[in-house]
Amino acid sequence: MRIAGLILLLALNVRAQQITTVTNDEALLAWQNSIEGNTYTNDVDSASSTVNTPLKDGSFYKAQYQTDLRRTFNDEKIDFFQFSLTHSNDPAVLSSTQNQINNLQLGRSGPEYYVSAGDVAPNFSSLSSALAVRGVLGQKVLGNYTVSLFGGKVADSWEALSNSVLRSQFLRDVYGAKVETDLSDRLGVYLTAQNSQDDGGSLTDPAAVGTLNARNVQSITIGFKYEIAPELTLAGEAAQSTSKTETQPELNGKASILDATWKKGMVTVRGGYHNLDPEYVSLSSKAQAGIIENLLSLDWKASSWLDVGAGVTKTRSTTLAAFPLVSTSHQTDAENVKAGITLSQAWGLSLQKSNSRTRDLSSDELTSNEQTSAGLKFNSSGWTAALNRSYLEVRNESLPSMEANTTNTKLSVGRQISENSNFAEAAWGLDMGFDYGLQEQDLLSGEETASVNRSLTLSGRLTKWGSLNLVLSDNTTERPNGLSDLTTLSQDIEAVHDFSQTSKGRIYYRHTESNTGAPLLAVEERVLGANFSCAF
Repeated sequence: MRIAGLILLLALNVRAQQITTVTNDEALLAWQNSIEGNTYTNDVDSASSTVNTPLKDGSFYKAQYQTDLRRTFNDEKIDFFQFSLTHSNDPAVLSSTQNQINNLQLGRSGPEYYVSAGDVAPNFSSLSSALAVRGVLGQKVLGNYTVSLFGGKVADSWEALSNSVLRSQFLRDVYGAKVETDLSDRLGVYLTAQNSQDDGGSLTDPAAVGTLNARNVQSITIGFKYEIAPELTLAGEAAQSTSKTETQPELNGKASILDATWKKGMVTVRGGYHNLDPEYVSLSSKAQAGIIENLLSLDWKASSWLDVGAGVTKTRSTTLAAFPLVSTSHQTDAENVKAGITLSQAWGLSLQKSNSRTRDLSSDELTSNEQTSAGLKFNSSGWTAALNRSYLEVRNESLPSMEANTTNTKLSVGRQISENSNFAEAAWGLDMGFDYGLQEQDLLSGEETASVNRSLTLSGRLTKWGSLNLVLSDNTTERPNGLSDLTTLSQDIEAVHDFSQTSKGRIYYRHTESNTGAPLLAVEERVLGANFSCAF
């Protein structure tokens, strides 16, 4: 498998180098390829074998190849091809197979059309289609109308399309269409339709077979965007869906959203109303079924040194009953206010307060969260510093053991030193940073917990050679109920040599000791490796 993977990488590289075009003043071929190889050895000691760490003992490798090829024609047409592949024998990197296609896309675009195949993302609207598809996406301008079409399969990976990996989710066939047009300079409308069908026999993981029901879904939406005035815009969409599974009756759901934005001068006001039935199903990851939501927000740049904002939302969420689970309903009210203050050219202050209350409408039990936070930042003459502190109160009538008051404190300090004020272009530079975090939690049951994080970063850079980087960190967590503290220590060191502007080599060593206070959870990991990357 290792030889096959390397041969594939080399074959792709050779093929890319053989692509040529006719040269003229108006035609351009622009592309970029990169190869990265990584070989390393893991030495792992764990009290519970592989339970507490994904790393395995032994020597491993990982290779990555990616290319981005674009060809521009004199009539504004563009051909493009993108591809990336990972090849590794490390089960912590690729658990199911030694080869994984990360991205594959090719196509052409022109002034009035676009077509792409491979990894495509039809993003029609909030209620219709917004998802990742392995298939084809096209768009064409026909007079005053723009028509978009897509079709393909939804799968966890390219490998899931074959039987090379176990599938715990159905393969899903999807396709859809959108037609949009402008009725005037201020009003645009669109219509969408989409369909999806699960492949009932596509599950190959024995643990998943028989646990899921294949579902067929059809949905249509109609939407608009209307500029009522230069400062006021209104957008809305209405939708209806039908879904059916083998074991449940047909479900019909409706959804509608309406959003308004008013912007005048330094003031922006946004408001919205969203109503999605629990039975509504779509191909959009943005559409959350069973939500009725009202929202209003304000952002105001009051002056050159003050920005303020506020927002309120009222949400009711209802789940769909699915045996043996019953339908549940919750209502949440939330508010937040914030302010950003520029104290001087170097100093800045941020303040924020938020509250939320969620009530279970069947049991009348209430969960509330109230958080206040403040942050102070400094940036001047190569120095950076930030201090943030927050206080959170959690109350939960259904789970009193989770009620707590939590304080978080974070501090970071950084310093850059170089031969001149432009650190990025200086011949040499030294970058130092220190981070500190403290979380203290008082459980209302009487227990207390705390967690402390510290890290120190040192990085030296010499343009003609490369860089030397060191990161030291430790974390200590105090546990309740008399349990021992958990401590994690880590040291990372790497030396990077720049062979050219596009290629570099790296040697690194990482040593981590985790959960040293608990023998059954303790893990020690040592990793020594070398890396080479090249772009061309």
